[in-house]
Amino acid sequence: MEEKERLESEIAKGGRRIDLIKQESKRLKWTEAEYLENLRRVAEDIRVEIPETYMFGFSMKIEMPVAVAVEHLINESPVSSGFHSSLNQRWTMVFAGKVSPKVASAAKEAGLEVKERIPTAKILFTDISLPNVRKEECNKATKAFDKFAERYSGEKMPPREVVCKVTKYS
Repeated sequence: MEEKERLESEIAKGGRRIDLIKQESKRLKWTEAEYLENLRRVAEDIRVEIPETYMFGFSMKIEMPVAVAVEHLINESPVSSGFHSSLNQRWTMVFAGKVSPKVASAAKEAGLEVKERIPTAKILFTDISLPNVRKEECNKATKAFDKFAERYSGEKMPPREVVCKVTKYS
């Protein structure tokens, strides 16, 4: 079975509607290579289950690897956090506007990248991202974002381990 059929089968077994993905690929006029790359992304996305938690003051779940950082940086107004499949394929915290020098410094000390961007909405966002760590590498993301929280707050974070569940559908 060639890769395309294998991925389509895996995606269908994972509960996604492959017919809608095909329809979207036609609408967007993806090349065969773009279609295959997007199939890989969807397949990876459904294989990995990231543990989540509720945080006080939030009405939604927060992914565990970034939860401590979100909690410690809540006054800096993060607007999104976790693994961003559609944004940049990275573990990322997104902040509205320019972050303070304290946030930028703490992020860089923790090995995170700081990048400002202005999307089509013409609003400045700052992405603080962990480079070269895949979605299933939850524990690496946890360590980096806990270090970010530690550098920002000046508090020593207790060690913790977060493991993502990876399912093989093939």
